[in-house]
Amino acid sequence: MSFPKKLIFLLPDNFLGVFEVRFEQKEYPSLKRDGFFSKNYVYEIPTSGVLNTSSNFKEGTAEFYYVDLTGNRKKVDRELVHPGKNVTWDEHYANGTTEHHPPVMEVFIGSEDRWREFQNSQKTK
Repeated sequence: MSFPKKLIFLLPDNFLGVFEVRFEQKEYPSLKRDGFFSKNYVYEIPTSGVLNTSSNFKEGTAEFYYVDLTGNRKKVDRELVHPGKNVTWDEHYANGTTEHHPPVMEVFIGSEDRWREFQNSQKTK
């Protein structure tokens, strides 16, 4: 029996706002696993809200936790989690070359009202 993998997002305690995961960044470490034989991936989001990783984009069931300074985890209320964009693209040039743009995942953590404000601010950019 095969179990689906989990994507475990560890956020700084009381983090609110948008965070971004940038995949296929060769100069950065790969995602950690939650245990030696685990299929689960751990995304340790820094206070900057930007995580760069050499890992490829992963699919699975997402879980979000706040982590305090002593390493204790507290589950983030699902009502605060708002998936944003997941984008990747290739640019094809007339000379026959192609430029690959690695995947980027964006997630907003906050109230529904703050999420709408964030979306509206993105439309004006």
